[in-house]
Amino acid sequence: MSIGGNNFRHILKELFVGKKPKHGGPRKGAGRKPVADPKIQVNLFIEKSIFDANGGVDEIRDTCYTLFKNRANTKGKEKDRS
Repeated sequence: MSIGGNNFRHILKELFVGKKPKHGGPRKGAGRKPVADPKIQVNLFIEKSIFDANGGVDEIRDTCYTLFKNRANTKGKEKDRS
């Protein structure tokens, strides 16, 4: 006994009537999560000789980040003293 295409679809339809499909639509918890202190992109244009003398991209990135972080912490402490 072979099942034709229309009969098979009819049987499947009867089995799954009233059930929600498990695909499509928005997902709970999807998307970007809110961040308290978001990062911003900063572009620096540095001469190649300075770039090479300071160890390349990673070294310059770490140095700049440390400098600005220390500077921000120092300014925060100065405001607390006032």
